[in-house]
Amino acid sequence: MTINKQKDDPEQRRLFKHYAQLLRPRTVLEIGSGYGRLAKLFESTEYVGVDRSRGHLRKHKYQNRILMRAPFLAFKIKFDLVYSCTALMLNKQADDIIREMARLSKRHVIFLETRKNLHWAYKYPYEEILFEEGYSLEEKINLRSNQSPLTLWRFKKVRKHEQEEY
Repeated sequence: MTINKQKDDPEQRRLFKHYAQLLRPRTVLEIGSGYGRLAKLFESTEYVGVDRSRGHLRKHKYQNRILMRAPFLAFKIKFDLVYSCTALMLNKQADDIIREMARLSKRHVIFLETRKNLHWAYKYPYEEILFEEGYSLEEKINLRSNQSPLTLWRFKKVRKHEQEEY
């Protein structure tokens, strides 16, 4: 799933460090983990990285973590946090992957995309898909980065009675 060859971006690292501290997940699933640039931020968690590139997984910086080659649809366990960082934008099954990310999350789903790829984000609108799956948008922020402007969406699972109020 990791299709871009982005170098380590300090702004992405800062953001995910913030969410690791804020959300305190015990279990984390990263979709499109690539070489593992963000895995270190979740050292105190049970981390699973999924990528469709065998080469990326072989070069993953943290081989002591659980790494799997996609598809990840067979997971029966759920994670406190499921996230994707600039990894889904050219995937033809992105809407199915977004729904599967929602199914696999107990609490939070985060997407981070470069704004140059926002046309993709509107093709598969996170907000609509995740609302259908029982999530509310907690935060949407636009950021500047050394490499490219970024947009981050953070969703939280909503209890059924709370969702009916929308």
